[in-house]
Amino acid sequence: MSLKINLENKNMKILIIPIGPPGCGKTSLGLFIKNRFDKVFYTNRDDEYKKLRDEGNGSRKTRRILYDNLMEFYDSVNKFKGGCIIYMDSVNGIDSIRKKFVESMTVDRVIYINFIVSDCSIGFLLDRTMKRKGHPTFPTDKDEQLVTLKNVMDSVVYVSEFDKISSDSIIINY
Repeated sequence: MSLKINLENKNMKILIIPIGPPGCGKTSLGLFIKNRFDKVFYTNRDDEYKKLRDEGNGSRKTRRILYDNLMEFYDSVNKFKGGCIIYMDSVNGIDSIRKKFVESMTVDRVIYINFIVSDCSIGFLLDRTMKRKGHPTFPTDKDEQLVTLKNVMDSVVYVSEFDKISSDSIIINY
């Protein structure tokens, strides 16, 4: 079953969770879906994080506000009647956190998109992340960012068939 067929099913509530390192295209895909389809709930934690930090909030307060905002987001999605697409951009690559997201949502289908990149792609990813001005969690120095990017790539846990929450889940390896 294709991603397009799933997204065009206007009666289903579909949760999309992109998984991969920074610079691989998760946000670009999310913005495409947001602009292409009706009834899309879109959240990007990095944008919210940056805004809160720019307002002068400390780390602890920022995390609390982000958590509260996420709970409000879940509440509004869960109360929504009818079909829609929920795109959870900037969801952590840690599988236990992903499972909490999925378990807190009332959806008909979960689509995991694994943006699998090889170590030889790190130069491409670094070029893309270096173009982001003011990324909230990445250093601005190229060498420091390369180390951070390698650490993130090593820590991303992709979803496999064994990790699926339900049999209705779909995994797309890109």
